[in-house]
Amino acid sequence: MSASVHAQDLLREIAEPARPGEGVKAMLRRVMMATGLPYGRVRGLYHGAVRVSGDELLHLQKVRDTRKAAKSAKAEGEYHDERAELRTRLAEQAERLDRIERLLASIAASDRPVL
Repeated sequence: MSASVHAQDLLREIAEPARPGEGVKAMLRRVMMATGLPYGRVRGLYHGAVRVSGDELLHLQKVRDTRKAAKSAKAEGEYHDERAELRTRLAEQAERLDRIERLLASIAASDRPVL
């Protein structure tokens, strides 16, 4: 894979996730903000119109890896939040079931007929 193609792939990864209806210009602006590179340079790299230096490739890889790590950490936090919420809901359901069982036991122990 050439350095130019690799840079294009990195720019696309940095731009993810794609937003519905978003044009290339808007995507390139987001990449510009994320990488700190000038808009013209980002546009040239994206279209393969300029040569990419090794330092730029390393910078793009670092930005991509940082963004991936942040997304992964966010997803991990969301997973733990959802898991805690599910545990709470399960405990509430178990408590309700216990109350129902006690109520049914008290009804069965009484001499009242159940309709």
